[in-house]
Amino acid sequence: MKTTLDKLNEELRVFAKTLAPDAVRVLQQSIALQVLSGVVLKTPVDTGRARANWQVGISTPPKGIVSEDTDPISKGTPTIVGNALPFSVVWINNNVEYVAILETGTSQQAPAGMVDVTLEEVRAQFFGV
Repeated sequence: MKTTLDKLNEELRVFAKTLAPDAVRVLQQSIALQVLSGVVLKTPVDTGRARANWQVGISTPPKGIVSEDTDPISKGTPTIVGNALPFSVVWINNNVEYVAILETGTSQQAPAGMVDVTLEEVRAQFFGV
């Protein structure tokens, strides 16, 4: 069974073949910024640790944990806009050990999780599905 991420990746690959590299870069950056914003804002907050630890990497996933006072959107946006080349892999991940549990809906603040909901919203916005 295909995951939401698999579906989005497949749709992006097909669509990107029809675009010039600069258009791919703009689309890629737009999608990455929306995914980053979506997962950050949907992450439930108790101490702020899980929300603060959404990190962005280009080509390789970021490692480690950051402090609770980090603003992941402000920190990740320049990485996406400044470093994402056409067809590069943009990693948006969270290394907090309990984030996968939050994604399963264990928090009343985010009973549907964060990642799958965000990916479905982005798919619908960009691909109308």
